[in-house]
Amino acid sequence: MSGRLGIIAGAGDLPKRIATHAAATGREVFILGLRGFADPALIQEFSGAEAAMGEIGKGIRLLEGAGCKEVVFAGTIQRPDLSALKFDLRGAALIPQLAAAA
Repeated sequence: MSGRLGIIAGAGDLPKRIATHAAATGREVFILGLRGFADPALIQEFSGAEAAMGEIGKGIRLLEGAGCKEVVFAGTIQRPDLSALKFDLRGAALIPQLAAAA
């Protein structure tokens, strides 16, 4: 598929490796860095933005606004304590599903 690739980035080098490979093949990349996990330099190197784990609506708006047609998750994150997350409206609607999966 063509179009901009959205990468939801956690920690480690995998997000950068995927972004570098995609860019080398002529694909535009948008990094959605997960605050506290993603390397901020990655967002500077490629176009992108940062969002907290509970900001699900914000993340979706950023990815859609960037024209991402495909999205991948890459990198590591630590499983969050759901009670400590600050959810936006869209994220709050998903709390029952997230709690059931935990």
